[in-house]
Amino acid sequence: MKTSNFHFHINRITRACLVCTMCITTMAFLTSGTAQAEPKSTIWGWGYSHWKNQDFQPYLHDAHTPHNELLNRDWKPSDWLDQFEKDQALIDRFYKADIVRKQYIEDKVAYLVVGPNFYALGTEEQQRIAATVDTVYGITDRKLHGSYQLVDWKTDAVIGQYSQYGLTLQ
Repeated sequence: MKTSNFHFHINRITRACLVCTMCITTMAFLTSGTAQAEPKSTIWGWGYSHWKNQDFQPYLHDAHTPHNELLNRDWKPSDWLDQFEKDQALIDRFYKADIVRKQYIEDKVAYLVVGPNFYALGTEEQQRIAATVDTVYGITDRKLHGSYQLVDWKTDAVIGQYSQYGLTLQ
């Protein structure tokens, strides 16, 4: 009698484990899918009332306006220079930020040595830096075809030119 009672309990435990395993597997199958950041109120997802009256906007700008229309095309060097008592104070900040390293004239050609942080700027900011330097020193106004060369701080190679037509980088 004792052996059959023992087998009865073992079979009962085995069946219980099998049922638990099947339940866990079924739950895992039903809840599998993409990972979610927050728990959902139901297995099918958030109810309609959850999304009602939310002001979430996924983009900073609408997708229909081209990027170049978002830029400030009316910018002038005076927009920056008016923030300082002296124009040289802004140029000094360019030096302090390691955007500009030095400036010199050699064989009647003006040179502006740009530092490593000049390269970290976007194209529009590089244009603005060059235009501001020209406004402060009046390089393009002094001659008919006035311009100055931009030189790399590390290689001493000419990387571009600023003239009345703007900045041209090589």
